[in-house]
Amino acid sequence: MGELTGSRPKPMTLAGGKPLLDHILELLEQHGIEETILLAHYKAEVIVEHFGRPGRGGPRPTIHVEEQPLGTAGGLPAIRHRLDEDFLLYYGDEIADFDLPALLRAHERYSPLATILTRPSHHPWDGHLIQARDSGEVTEFALRLDPGRRYRNLGNLGIYVLSRRILDYVPARKCGFFENVFPAALAAGETLRVHPLECAGFVLDVGTPARIAEVETFLEDRERIQRARGHRKPLQAVFLDRDGVLVEDRDLIHDPAELCLLPGAAEAVRLFNERGLRAIVVTNQPVIARGLCTEETLTAIHETLGDLLAREGARLDAIYHCPHHPETHHAGGPAPMRRGCECRKPRPGMLLTARRDFDLDLGACVMIGDSTSDIEAGINAGVRTALLDTGAGRLRAGGPEPDFRFSSLLDAARYTFD
Repeated sequence: MGELTGSRPKPMTLAGGKPLLDHILELLEQHGIEETILLAHYKAEVIVEHFGRPGRGGPRPTIHVEEQPLGTAGGLPAIRHRLDEDFLLYYGDEIADFDLPALLRAHERYSPLATILTRPSHHPWDGHLIQARDSGEVTEFALRLDPGRRYRNLGNLGIYVLSRRILDYVPARKCGFFENVFPAALAAGETLRVHPLECAGFVLDVGTPARIAEVETFLEDRERIQRARGHRKPLQAVFLDRDGVLVEDRDLIHDPAELCLLPGAAEAVRLFNERGLRAIVVTNQPVIARGLCTEETLTAIHETLGDLLAREGARLDAIYHCPHHPETHHAGGPAPMRRGCECRKPRPGMLLTARRDFDLDLGACVMIGDSTSDIEAGINAGVRTALLDTGAGRLRAGGPEPDFRFSSLLDAARYTFD
């Protein structure tokens, strides 16, 4: 990280032209957090100087300088008198954009000792997983994983809402929440809960230069998404789900012989082609993570799809697939694929990658699918959305409504979306 941080502490690493801490404080201010206290040690003078500059606008946090490094939790007793009955704790080396009010409401509703923001870990085999009941109560903090045991993939994001009583479990020394404080509280019979990061949410710690690049990409994508939502334009591209949209949904297709085009699908793609629109497939394919087929077999499946369409004068510009599955228990598949990711719908990763590859304007795109995850992926990418009655053809109760609804892909292809 030295080439990126230089003489700065990691929370002062520049992203989008300003330090991570500025991004954090802007998020907190946006959601009405009125008082912020920064606990600093390494190169604390850089932080003090940054927030103490004359004429500096924006939030001005209180800065408490630790005489020695105390870990993620050890500094809290020194500011005990400044803490509210319930308070938000946020690791300073992360950038995030998520539904903070939903996290605060969840804590207020259940009043646990701690509410922990989680998502499927991108590296679950390294350990540090939280085990919880379906109702949300934490049952275990798994620092290391026992071989052969199945674990639920819940990763800690380093953002908590805490009761001030948490201080009863903070020892007077360097310590961490996950390693020391939370396990001690759980062992004492306290209630701790998890709260899932919503599918549109983004949280990333900046531990490597590659992650700084990810942050820069996220900031650019966020700006384009926001602009697209306010400026709809004539179509450039259609994003298509595969199963239930182009081909019959036969549940986890893992052999080319299982492919069967839906009636009118090829004609629909041909109409998109004739209008000069990019036709791009974005499909979740957990068959790889589940060990049902290999990448080579999936390539053969998609080559067969291309051949079936070509026989009727239609073509796809690209097929993007997510090979992952967020849970770790599909033991037949390759371990690196059994993890959380940014590409699995309803996250918008595949659509955003296609945007960059084809230089698309998101305001000129539509996502056409047959399920809630397709519609949510489109919304999260800032594009228009259309639900088909083919395939699943249904929305999860309480899920978002699409902009359009059609009986088939051919009906959608005959519509202008302008």
